[in-house]
Amino acid sequence: LVTNGTRLGSWALELQAAGLSSLTLSLDAASAETFLSVRGGDIDPVLRGLDAARTVGLQVRLNSVISRRNLHEVPGLIEVARHYGTTLKLLDLVNLAAPAGDPEWFADFVPFPEVRAALQALGATYEGLESTPGGVGAPLLSFRMPDGLQVVMKDSLYGLFFAPSCRACAKY
Repeated sequence: LVTNGTRLGSWALELQAAGLSSLTLSLDAASAETFLSVRGGDIDPVLRGLDAARTVGLQVRLNSVISRRNLHEVPGLIEVARHYGTTLKLLDLVNLAAPAGDPEWFADFVPFPEVRAALQALGATYEGLESTPGGVGAPLLSFRMPDGLQVVMKDSLYGLFFAPSCRACAKY
């Protein structure tokens, strides 16, 4: 299950009782101001949902799409992951207008070597590649913070491994 978390607080127990054991929660900012600017809306219900999910025992991975608008939030996102006992997955801003591009995308895109340098400045150590489910998609670069927190990065420029059925897709 992938969720924006806005209603997770009222559903976490029911989802767990129905057999859900893990989920991915999209969280692109740790501060209310940046969350409002990037996502539009209030971060509080999302954090309450995250808390409810962890309280009922669900495993959670936070997904954060990193752009120029929220790159400064990476330390805060690490703190949120640490506080709630989750892992953090940083994703690059995908260019859906490929190959022509979009001027707004080019202005907002952050090359992941820059994100990697920011992680390493915070004390992260590169561990290697984490396997992708079924071997499909971009490999995940795994980092470990000094306290053991795992942070992974999905850098689409690193390499793509799509199933043969996707070779006909125009975007790949």
